[in-house]
Amino acid sequence: MPAAYGLQELPSDVRMSAVRQAARVLRRGGLLLAVDIDPPPRPSRVFSMYMRWIEKPHAPEVLGPGLSGLLESADFEIRHRFTEETKPVPFQLIEAVAPPA
Repeated sequence: MPAAYGLQELPSDVRMSAVRQAARVLRRGGLLLAVDIDPPPRPSRVFSMYMRWIEKPHAPEVLGPGLSGLLESADFEIRHRFTEETKPVPFQLIEAVAPPA
């Protein structure tokens, strides 16, 4: 099963190209697991500092519904979205189904 981690590291245009390529090469109904950072449910000074000092400026684009929206824009169907409150950086895991060919 193909998986993607760290899409927040890619510039926006490269990230979109990577997701479109994944949609193109996966078989119809194939699964893609995407794991990436996610904001904590409550404001966190540590997370804010992490995002400001460590992550690239385009990283917030995948936070919250951003990663699901990215996958849906490439015609993936979101089957499940899980979040986990790990510290200092929470994460999300998305199970997406490849679009019809």
